[in-house]
Amino acid sequence: MTKAKINHEYKQNSTPFSGTVISNGTGSTGTGNFSNLGLTGTEISHNIDGLQTGKLYKWRARVQYDLASNPYQKLGPWKYYNNYMPLPQGNFRPSNGQTLNKVLNLTMLIEGFYNPATNVTVQDTVRVYARSNVNPYIIVDSAKGVINSSGQVSVFLTQVQNGQPYYLQVKHRNSLETWSKTTQTFTGSILNYDFTSSASKAFGDNLKQVDSSPAEFAVYSADVNKDGVIDLTDVIQTYNAAGTFAAGYVVNDVNGDYIVDLNDILIAYNNSAGFVAVVKP
Repeated sequence: MTKAKINHEYKQNSTPFSGTVISNGTGSTGTGNFSNLGLTGTEISHNIDGLQTGKLYKWRARVQYDLASNPYQKLGPWKYYNNYMPLPQGNFRPSNGQTLNKVLNLTMLIEGFYNPATNVTVQDTVRVYARSNVNPYIIVDSAKGVINSSGQVSVFLTQVQNGQPYYLQVKHRNSLETWSKTTQTFTGSILNYDFTSSASKAFGDNLKQVDSSPAEFAVYSADVNKDGVIDLTDVIQTYNAAGTFAAGYVVNDVNGDYIVDLNDILIAYNNSAGFVAVVKP
């Protein structure tokens, strides 16, 4: 029976991990205890103690195998916090020395990217901003993440505070900038917000219904030049891109199928005819 344990390394920020070639570093700051992996695998974990209050740490971990039971491989590849653990687990979170990072769990859909027949959406990158609740609504913090096929994305914010009101603003490469209906607050370092349940979840009710069963609402697509208005300019740019058979991850692909065609033109045209524009405080 193969045995394995956690092998980890943590460093204060600005101090590099071990190894001239970082991915080949063999140093560590501790290990757990060997556990039997069983025939189908098992979860292994290890608690790290002794980190200093007021210090900001980074960490990585890997599997260390018992050579007596697995003589073919001693160490697995390093797994890094930001890439492999997008959400804090237990009490292990990066700290800025004063407060824990805040987690924003956001649900949003993008018109054209969402398929009402399958109730799934094309995954793509979005940026989320936390803004002050008073004019001129300055940016307090921002983070980038990828919405999954259900429209969910979780991001870390480091500058926001619990109990303080913030407007949430979401941006996407070719969709209309959208703000939360009202200010929102973090409680216990977590904030959950769902733009999809009602048009009223956006400032100015500025969402489009993209499904009736279940009722789903999405941010408007086709602001391809990002000027805050979906108008004839966006239609012409999309039309011209379709005329040259543009394909791939391009800004005029407003439904996320990697081809610019009539479907993209229609989305841009319909929103242009509806005089769709950004609505914000």
